[in-house]
This record gives sequence, structure tokens and C-alpha cells, in this order.
Amino acid sequence: AGCVARWLCSLACVRASLIALHFHCSVELLVGVVGAVLSGGGYMPFDPRWPVERRHFVAEDGGCFALLSHSIYGGHSRQWFARAVLLLEEMHLVLPPGSRHPALWRAAPAQAPLYAIYTSGTTGTPKGVLVSHGGEVSLMDGVRNRGHADGTWRCGVAFLHVFDGFQMSLFWCLGILGGTCVLVETGVMLASAARGGKLTHLHGVHSAAALAQDAPSVLYVHVGGESTTDALANNFKARVRVFNDYGPTEATCV
Repeated sequence: AGCVARWLCSLACVRASLIALHFHCSVELLVGVVGAVLSGGGYMPFDPRWPVERRHFVAEDGGCFALLSHSIYGGHSRQWFARAVLLLEEMHLVLPPGSRHPALWRAAPAQAPLYAIYTSGTTGTPKGVLVSHGGEVSLMDGVRNRGHADGTWRCGVAFLHVFDGFQMSLFWCLGILGGTCVLVETGVMLASAARGGKLTHLHGVHSAAALAQDAPSVLYVHVGGESTTDALANNFKARVRVFNDYGPTEATCV
């Protein structure tokens, strides 16, 4: 992540524009997110499964000044992205000797963009929403009292990485709790990990969380992205706290 941040700082307009993160939900994605934050810049998550036309439109409309990806699914990125492209495997080619693991952190102005997400476009042209660094800090301050920092917490995150629920879960787990993010792709996988006694927190849509109501180790449940009901909370054990996090973008007010 430090190497990514140094590369971003070597490019122009890093604080005014966004870097495109062209990954599946993975460790590589988190490297890009943390690198963007360390650089004082912002990012836009892409899903490699999107049609090429959508990726091209979102990159142009969002003003992405660079793209970070992986050769597994990013080698063809230069065919639809016209500006700077870097594959993680090429990081050693763009950094000078001795800067492989730089200690770097640049504070960002509160109004600077942290990330952008786009609607599905099912009702027309996809529309982007910007969340600022200050807005996300404000949101994190609002949910800080949901649990004390404890490095033993393990948060299962089943939100798609191109939605705001994922961003909120990520920053809350790593930045507030100091815990471990367990990234899963489906509600079934979330329930399986929870029943194995590996998760203390569940993050996902209502239907995904409902599959893990009998998990023995779960203490906190965070749902969003779908309408929810009191029945979800009532079906968990009394010791479990359930939070309805619908609308985190609307809550990022400075």
C-alpha cells in the first residue's frame, strides 16, 4: 500500500481526482484502497465483471486519472482506459530503488474526494456519488460507540465492493475496531464462516445476515442495502446487537 501511495503521489492531481481500482473483492483491492488513503487521494472501485462499455463510461465520467489492477483481469485495461495504468506486478518498475516500503502518509483536506460509487444504471445512465474524506470521518465518528477497539474482532463482510456498504464496513472494521476483515462473496459463505465460530460481526444485506442467525460467535450484525424488519433482530440471540445501516452515503455529512 505504501508503494501504491508513492506511485500515486508521483502523478499529477492526485488530490483532485480518483484512481480506478479494477479488482474483484480481494486483498489486492484493499492494497489499492489503503494506498489511495495514504496518498491523500481517492479511489473508485470497479468490478471486472462489468461490461466494457460501463467501465469505460464510469472511468471517463468519474474523471479517473489512473488505474490500478492485476494482470489476471487487468492486462487488457489499456484497451478501454486511456490514461496511466499500473498492474501490481509492475510496481517495482515504477519505483526507484530503496522505496519499496516507504513510510508515507499525506493528510487530505476534509472536502477532498475519498471514493465514488455509481448506480447500476438500470433506470438510465449510471450516476456517480462522491464521498469526501471529511464525510467518511464524520460517519465513523457516528458509529464509533458500537464497540470498543479489540484486535480479536473478526468482521465478515458480504457487501459487494462497488457499493457504499462495503466502504463503511471496511473503514469501521480496520479504522475503528482494529479488527480483521473476512471478505466473502455470498450470504451462504458468510453464514458458513459464521457457523464455524470464526466471525464476531456480520456485515451484509438482510437476506445474507438472516442465513447466519444460529451462528454461535456472532455478537454484532450490521445490515443495509435491503429493507429490513424487526423479525431479523428478534431471531438472533438476545446478546446480539443488530444495527440497520441503510444509507451510509446519505449519512456522510460533515
